[in-house]
Amino acid sequence: MLAGNRFIVDQTGIDGLYDFELLARWEEQAGNPAEGPRVANPDAPPLFTALEKQLGLKLEPRRIPVNYFIVDHVEKPSEN
Repeated sequence: MLAGNRFIVDQTGIDGLYDFELLARWEEQAGNPAEGPRVANPDAPPLFTALEKQLGLKLEPRRIPVNYFIVDHVEKPSEN
């Protein structure tokens, strides 16, 4: 899931698990909210650029149906 509550859905059609390293820059929340976000790895390319150039993957915005489960009420179980 990306910032802004955007889901990432794998539509590559590639099966299996992969181990890779990605060098990218991103923003981290500072300990003090008044300081604003801090950029980690400022010399690295932005995330979307790094994904495409280093891994050959491209994130494209699309509207797709997503299954989700909503819990609107919870009660403690009885003792019996």
